[in-house]
Amino acid sequence: MVLHSKSLSLWSFGWIAAGLLMASPVSAQVARPASAQVARPASAVQAPKAPGALFKSPQFRNLVPGVERSIDADRSFNELTSRHDVPELLNVDGTFDWAKDTQYYHDIWALDFTFKPMRMIEVDVPAPGGKLRKKLVWYLVYRVKNPGVVWHTEPTVYADPESKVAKKDAGEFEYEVTGRDVLTEGKVTIVEEAREKPIRFVPNFVLFSRDADIGKQYLDRPLPAAQRPIQMREDVARPLKNSAEMTMEIPASPEGQDRSVWGVATWEDVDPRTDFLSVYIQGLTNAYQRKWVEGKGWWYAQKTLRLDFTRPGDEYNEHEDEIRFIRSTWVYLDSNLAPSPDAKDAAAPIPLNK
Repeated sequence: MVLHSKSLSLWSFGWIAAGLLMASPVSAQVARPASAQVARPASAVQAPKAPGALFKSPQFRNLVPGVERSIDADRSFNELTSRHDVPELLNVDGTFDWAKDTQYYHDIWALDFTFKPMRMIEVDVPAPGGKLRKKLVWYLVYRVKNPGVVWHTEPTVYADPESKVAKKDAGEFEYEVTGRDVLTEGKVTIVEEAREKPIRFVPNFVLFSRDADIGKQYLDRPLPAAQRPIQMREDVARPLKNSAEMTMEIPASPEGQDRSVWGVATWEDVDPRTDFLSVYIQGLTNAYQRKWVEGKGWWYAQKTLRLDFTRPGDEYNEHEDEIRFIRSTWVYLDSNLAPSPDAKDAAAPIPLNK
C-alpha cells in the first residue's frame, strides 16, 4: 500500500502530539508524592464568597439636576393648633363652659414629595373580549421620603421672664395665642422633634381637567400593563410602585441616608382637548381642618397638594413635550376634593363634582 506524503505527515504528527501529552506536567502531577506538593501561602487561598457577593447592587440612573422638583411641606402654626366649641357636649348641656372655645394641639408630620415631569406612554392594555388595544397613558413618577421629624407647639421659654427676652429666636414661628388655655406669656413656638418612626402613606392622586368645557376628574388606578414599560423607560433598575403598592409604611431616613420610596401614578382616557389640568395629592401629611357647618355637622378637610400644569397643544397630536408645570399650592379639601361649604374665595379649587 502506498501512502501519500501528506497523509504520512498527519499520521506522524498525531503520534508526536500523543507522546508530548504523555510527558506533560499534567501526567507528572499524578505521580508526584504528597510530600512534594508545593504549599501555597494562606494569603493566596481565597475564601468562598458569601451568597450574593457575586452580584453588585443595582446602579440607578443618574438624573440631570433640575429634572426633579421637590415641594416644601409649608408648615403653618394653624396646623398645630385649633380652637372651637365641642357641639356634641354643648348639645347635651349648654352650661358646659369648659366645652366652649376649647384649644386643641396636634403633632404634625409631613412626607417630602419629589416628582418628575408628567409624561405619556402608549401601551397595549386589555380590552373587553380579551383583546389588546393601544392606549395613551398619562403618568407621574414621584418619590416620598420620611424625614423622621414631627412638629408641635411648646410654650416659649424666656431667658429673663422680666424682660421677656426669648431664650432662642423663634423667628416667624412664634405666634400669639389668645383666649382660654393661654400658654406662657401668651406665646408658643413651633418645635421640630426627631422621631424616627415609620409613617403610613395612603396616596390618593386625582387628575382634573380644568377646562370649562370639560371639568372632568380622572382617578389614578393601577395599570399593570403600563407599569413595567414605564419602569423600563424611566430606570430599569429602580422598581416603581403603583398607588396600591405604595400604601405602606415609609421608613424614616436618618441624617445622611435616603430611604425614599418611588411610585408612579397613572391615568387613562384623559380628554385630548385638555389644556389646563391639576393633580391633587392627599396622604402626604396628617394636617387637617374641621369646621362646624350648621345643619350638616362637622366638615373635615385634609391638607392637599395641588400641582397645576398646562398643555398648549391640540387634540389630534398629543405629546408629553407640550406639558408644562406651572405651580404648586397647598389647599384644604375634603375626601371629594371639594372646598369648605362656606368658602367665598374665588380662587378656591373647583369642586370635582361639578
